[in-house]
Amino acid sequence: MALDVHEYKCGKMGQLLFQIDDKAFGDLQPAFELFQHRTGLFIDPYGDVIVDSTLPAIISAMREAQTSLSLLGILEECERTGRSVIFVGD
Repeated sequence: MALDVHEYKCGKMGQLLFQIDDKAFGDLQPAFELFQHRTGLFIDPYGDVIVDSTLPAIISAMREAQTSLSLLGILEECERTGRSVIFVGD
């Protein structure tokens, strides 16, 4: 299982930003659950989720759950530069 995080621009998947393996997904699960509770969007290893206006919510959830600093840094950079991301499951 893999969950990839890509840049999302003009309705198209762009550059690969981060890959989440099984272990990392388990570590990120608390943050994903907080994110789902706040936004209704479900990040899972089998579906695709576009995160654009909800980017601050996933960043906040990751900070609170204290998970994956490298992914958090990537998402914060995307927010600073006005980019969206898409989580792409298998």
